[in-house]
Parts: sequence; C-alpha cells; structure tokens
Amino acid sequence: MEEIINKEELVSRYIKTKSHIKTSTNSIKHGAFMPPKDRQDLSVFRILGLTENDIWSLADKNIPFKVIARANLKVNDIENINFLKVKEDEPPERHANIINFPIEREDIIEIAKELAICSNLVLRN
Repeated sequence: MEEIINKEELVSRYIKTKSHIKTSTNSIKHGAFMPPKDRQDLSVFRILGLTENDIWSLADKNIPFKVIARANLKVNDIENINFLKVKEDEPPERHANIINFPIEREDIIEIAKELAICSNLVLRN
C-alpha cells in the first residue's frame, strides 16, 4: 500500500559533486535536480523525524557515492511545480522519487531551476 506523503514533509536530494553547489550564495545549482537521461524521475530521501547524524547515515548506507551536501525541499514546494509529485519508492527505507518530469530537455531544465530555488543547501561537515 502506497503511503501518502505529508505536504509539509522534508525530502533530501543528496549531492556528490561540488559543481552542483554555488558557494558564493550558499545554494544549489539546477544540475543537481536534473533526472538521469534515461528516466523521468529523481531520487530523494524522506527525512522527517531524523537527526542530522541520521540523515547523513541514511546517505552513507544507501548512496553509492561520497555525499558532500544535500538539498532539502518541502514536498509541497515540489508539488507546486508543474505536475511534479513525490512518490514513495521503497526499498531502500525512506526512499522516494520526484516524478512526472516532462520529456523536453528545455522544460526539464526550467523545472530543475525552480527546484533549486526552493531548496536549502546543507553542507556535510
């Protein structure tokens, strides 16, 4: 049974490369929100109720690359963009996908820019 995700819940998009971080403004670049070329969804993790240590441990346990930062977003902010939805996609535990990206690259870029604007950067210590 698919769980309904609370609109006020936070999700994290884990970041592996410095090229996705704009250090001058302490923000995320839109490239961090581009779905893989062969898919129309984007992987995130639900972080409601987790401590900072738990959030980073979740990354270490489930992400196959070194995570240097994360972008936190409210589900409501994501779902206010175009036709995007956040859908639970376990396993792994707490995994979800942002779904319903358009097909055209130009449209995807615009949505990725909007996601970047509504996200908050958290650097790993």
